[in-house]
Amino acid sequence: MLYVIKALGIGHEGEGKLFQQHINTQWDFIPEPIFASHRPTVGALLINQHGRGILLVHHADAPAHTYIPPQGGINRNESPGTALLREAREELGGIVIDTQSIQFLGDCVNEMSGRRNNEKDKWFFWLTARYLQAPSSIKNEEIDDVTFAWGPEHLHGLFESGDIRRRKRDMIVEAIDHAHRLQLLSWRYEVPEAAVDESVTSRRFATA
Repeated sequence: MLYVIKALGIGHEGEGKLFQQHINTQWDFIPEPIFASHRPTVGALLINQHGRGILLVHHADAPAHTYIPPQGGINRNESPGTALLREAREELGGIVIDTQSIQFLGDCVNEMSGRRNNEKDKWFFWLTARYLQAPSSIKNEEIDDVTFAWGPEHLHGLFESGDIRRRKRDMIVEAIDHAHRLQLLSWRYEVPEAAVDESVTSRRFATA
């Protein structure tokens, strides 16, 4: 069936990649069957114009050191690209995004743990874009801080803390890898070679 993704891990055992391609561009609408079974969500890898920094946000209800790329729901009859611009406008005051730089990286399902009230799994559509001006304020009560990762070492605490589940970590890592291969980002994060559980405290990093 077109809208079922086979659950694959990434990198450390060489078994495949998470990302699929269920739309062709960042401006395509999300196929309606995905809304029936999942919550379409845009994940935004926002990179500075020099290709060095990634913008990360902290949600008020998240553990102290858990910073992740911005994300937000996609409405019906809305493309991931439009959702990215809307979410940025609603949450990150003063940010300026180069709309010509927005690119679709891929999509995948993030299975949620501790699901309540029949909550649907999120179906992420990952995009990357250049920001020309960093946000000057936070406009959404769900977000209480913004920071920047300037290299793989700045993600060390994020992936070491154990506060991010393995599949979400793998999505972020794969988005970073895609952006690096597209020469939008000057560095990458290297996934561990050995299979690990979520509490593993040893990571290796690579720069390029």
